[in-house]
Amino acid sequence: MSFWNTIGLEYLVEERQLEKKLNDPDVNLSTILEDMHCFQEIRNSNETLLNYLKSEKVFRELFDTVLRPKPLEDDTFRKDSYKFVHQCTEAICLATREFFKELVKYEDLVRMLVDFLELQSGQLNHLTVTFYSKLIMSFLNAETEAFLILLEESNFLENCLSNLEFGVMFELICSIGNCSPDPAIKERIKKWYTNKRIADTLLNLLTTDQPSEIHENAAAIWGELIKASREIQYNVEITADPMLDALQNAECLERLLDHMFPDDANFCPSIVANGCLIFNTLLETNYIRNSPSWIISQEQLGHYNSTPDQALSTSIEEGFPLDAHRVVETICAERSSSIVKAVLKCLDQPPDAFYGDAFMGCMQLLVNLVNTNFGPTHLELLKTFSSEETHLDKLFHAVAENSKRSVFNTQLTNLVLYILYSSTGSQKQLMDFLIRDFNLPRVIRDAVDSSDFEDKSDPLLERVAKRSFFLNLANRLIQCQNFAEYVDTSIKELPDYDEWIQFNKKSVQAFIDQNKSDKVLPSTTRSSSNIEIDEIKDIPFCMDASNDDFRASRLDVSPSTNLATLCTSVDEVHSNVVQIAGDETWPGHNGKTDFPTERNFSFDDDEEAISLDSSNGSPTRKLFEALTSERVSSFGDIEAGTNEHHASKVASDADQCTTSKAAEETGIHDDEV
Repeated sequence: MSFWNTIGLEYLVEERQLEKKLNDPDVNLSTILEDMHCFQEIRNSNETLLNYLKSEKVFRELFDTVLRPKPLEDDTFRKDSYKFVHQCTEAICLATREFFKELVKYEDLVRMLVDFLELQSGQLNHLTVTFYSKLIMSFLNAETEAFLILLEESNFLENCLSNLEFGVMFELICSIGNCSPDPAIKERIKKWYTNKRIADTLLNLLTTDQPSEIHENAAAIWGELIKASREIQYNVEITADPMLDALQNAECLERLLDHMFPDDANFCPSIVANGCLIFNTLLETNYIRNSPSWIISQEQLGHYNSTPDQALSTSIEEGFPLDAHRVVETICAERSSSIVKAVLKCLDQPPDAFYGDAFMGCMQLLVNLVNTNFGPTHLELLKTFSSEETHLDKLFHAVAENSKRSVFNTQLTNLVLYILYSSTGSQKQLMDFLIRDFNLPRVIRDAVDSSDFEDKSDPLLERVAKRSFFLNLANRLIQCQNFAEYVDTSIKELPDYDEWIQFNKKSVQAFIDQNKSDKVLPSTTRSSSNIEIDEIKDIPFCMDASNDDFRASRLDVSPSTNLATLCTSVDEVHSNVVQIAGDETWPGHNGKTDFPTERNFSFDDDEEAISLDSSNGSPTRKLFEALTSERVSSFGDIEAGTNEHHASKVASDADQCTTSKAAEETGIHDDEV
């Protein structure tokens, strides 16, 4: 019996074992689910197996196992218990359509399913909630409309939002919105979320009486719903979206800022970090074409003809911003002083205080606020950066004190660049403050030339980081000065402009020269006409790999060899080789006499292309035969042993060809000869 037949028989035997188990009157659910072919047969819609699983006793056991987790007193059996719960979950999910028809017959099971989070609130853990989430999504994908009705009529959404300490609840709420590609279903789900006041519920979770896990999941849901809704609006250009309007409502956002920055200035780092996540999402998804970041990206691509002032009037129509009136931007700008205070407070905290997320979120929020051409926003930021308590100089002083915070250095550089590349019309108050009042060139020069930088007691990494930040900022300021007339004029009007020029020539240019990358030449595809003679040294050549008698010897070519010498050597080859090559019966030939009509060879020495045409004298064939019969060293010295070998082989082949041809003419066969 063959191997494959044996495998087939073993499979049939194992498959029959499942049938025997199903026919056994004392069989239990655990034994069936442990069978290696059980899940495969469920996928194959095995009628006997499905009928067994849909029997009332077994069907209830399936759902009770998943939806009524039993507390385990002994941890020894915890793994086996969860394994059985997992098997029951998989069995239900594999035949959701079949089981849903059976499920609606039992109202108690339906209620146990949709109200699971409420009924089992004291017995929940991450594993049981994960099994439940998988069950919900399976039924929702299989019977979307029918199952959605059951969820809408219950407190399912409220129960999910009240259990956000489990991360899978975040995934479940976001996945429900994508359970169907039908736009009508999507709009129905969004309306359901809006009617359940999801925005207010998420806002109430961002309070100090909730743990940080709930803060993170609530902010993540808020941000993901905003991204999904705005993406649909950008693609379909649907302006009416009640859920998005609720999530970006001005009153709701002002309340969120109150939670983030209370009046007593004792903010919660977790609320600040997750609140900044929401506001950064709102600002970053409000696409405006001529924003400073867009202009910088165009300049990096080599497009220096950007005219933001000219395109400013049409930016709303071209960019289709979802917040055309800049409601979010205005609300955040009015609280910019609180944002800067939070940044400064985070900078004073030790590394183990866990203020990093709040610090990065606030700095990114400042950067996104500056990334605009909206004049009122610039005015609010001007008030903040010129105030003594939140002056811009404090941010630069923080870099001088501790320059190893690379993320903060990058964010501060972007903040300065967005101010320089902004276009707010004829009134450029924030840019004037940065260059003239704050005098950014002087701040850079003093930081690099200060005695603190030369202090060898500072760690080397800190000194290098400080030097890199300020000199890189100076380089970017010079680049902006070259392509922005207003910036160039403002810097030239400074009283210490000459010192700035000397600083650029001495320090900045030296920094650029030391850190610039090597020039990389563009790679090109080299053709045969550009190959040098000395690049093809010692190349093996084989005319016919299947015929050892006609393997070419190696050709040693000297760099001084020219084409004339090559052609002379071709003309001096053995005449019998040429005669054999002209006959159709020469060994290794394919029976055809057509050869390439023209070959062009170009050499860099004389920059001349010489055509070797086979139709007038056939030098191409002679060249080919020379390569297959001679070993030439610098086209001068011919190895005697190789010549004798080739001469004998050529003579033998010539005799064989002559004999074969004569035999054909006389009608004598090879055995007779």
